[in-house]
Amino acid sequence: MAFLRWHREAWSGGRPLAYAWWIGVESTIVGLIPSIVLGVLLREPEPAVARMSMPDLILAGLVLAPVFETLLLQWLPITLGARCGLAFTGQVVLSTALFTAAHLPGGIAVGVAAGLVGGLYFAIAFARWRTRSSWTACWVTALAHAIHNAIVIALVALAR
Repeated sequence: MAFLRWHREAWSGGRPLAYAWWIGVESTIVGLIPSIVLGVLLREPEPAVARMSMPDLILAGLVLAPVFETLLLQWLPITLGARCGLAFTGQVVLSTALFTAAHLPGGIAVGVAAGLVGGLYFAIAFARWRTRSSWTACWVTALAHAIHNAIVIALVALAR
């Protein structure tokens, strides 16, 4: 709970662009830990996204996924959760669960690293900035997601 509270309140002074950068980088660093550990332990097959061409990966990872996933997996569940009376934590849990479920077809490591860890960070970002406006919440979350994906894509490119 302290984690949720800190990420909700730490940026209450309101610098959404700086927040997006922070969340994009932090979510990537934190997500790499379970990704590497689970990747070594489980030896899952390479996810389909890793076999995409670099131009397709850049389009999907930096534009399509951040925009569509923000709308479907943050905006929709958090907005509906708020309308149904869920508190901040409930909204974050609902969004994170859906984000995780959407990423599990990529394997356990992807489901945990991208889905659970990334989903938690992006849900917190959206729910936090939604108090300012839905538009701010959307662009901050999508930008944080794109930054996260840009770092991952750069690491994939280095590994090829």
